[in-house]
Amino acid sequence: MLAVDLLGPTVVRWDGAPVPLSALGAVLVLILAVAPGHAAASADIQESAWPDHEPDDRTAARLRSTIRVVRSCIAGTCTPPSARTACPPYRAIVAGRPGYRLPAVQIDASRFVELADRARESLQSGDHRNAWQLASDAMRLWRDSPLVDAGGRPFSVRYADRLLQRRVAVEVTRCESAIRLGMYREIITDLQQLAGTRPGDFGLTCMLVTALVRSGCPDKAGDLCYRALRYANEYNFDATSQQQLQHDWLNGKIPLTEPTWSPSTRSLVTS
Repeated sequence: MLAVDLLGPTVVRWDGAPVPLSALGAVLVLILAVAPGHAAASADIQESAWPDHEPDDRTAARLRSTIRVVRSCIAGTCTPPSARTACPPYRAIVAGRPGYRLPAVQIDASRFVELADRARESLQSGDHRNAWQLASDAMRLWRDSPLVDAGGRPFSVRYADRLLQRRVAVEVTRCESAIRLGMYREIITDLQQLAGTRPGDFGLTCMLVTALVRSGCPDKAGDLCYRALRYANEYNFDATSQQQLQHDWLNGKIPLTEPTWSPSTRSLVTS
């Protein structure tokens, strides 16, 4: 079985054994891996691999040569060497109509999306412990920027952007789960990093204020309330929610126990 890890530098394995690939070989595998099981036309692959050139005989020949090299590298992981010419890895990249495909492949990004969906479903059903675990498992799959070895080619930018959006959603799910589980101190650093990249997300601000108050850091929570209000005023947002949050903090209405922050309302639920 071929495995491709693309949530960071490209790692290709056959039955657990690493497959050494050239830079172009890694790009080719990534092009096919973003649509596993689906055939990509030769011309489309050429456009993805060499976006600055129109597909022609030269790029077509270079593609065929690269595919032969990648197949040989995959087959080279088999033992004994005498069995290489007939071993299944030579079929890891299948040629046919309309082009080439990876017929059977495990991709870390697909596993990440699956875990992300299950984590959110668990959170919505009230299984906060399972949501925390699934979201944490999903985050552990990330090693660096996704498809980093694609060199910023257009096909990789679009795919990576979608993955990065899903990553933010998983991080939010993980933080929501931690708040529900009372893991305030454990999640503060992650919440601070996440909120720092999304200063306009009031839901994150509410979660972080909750975690800070319940961790015994009310002054830091107050500073955060003030910054949220200032940000809303600076960018001409409706600051009603930010004003209410600051009012609740000033009047001690952010509870130290339940009721807690509500993901469904994206605000603090106070009595």
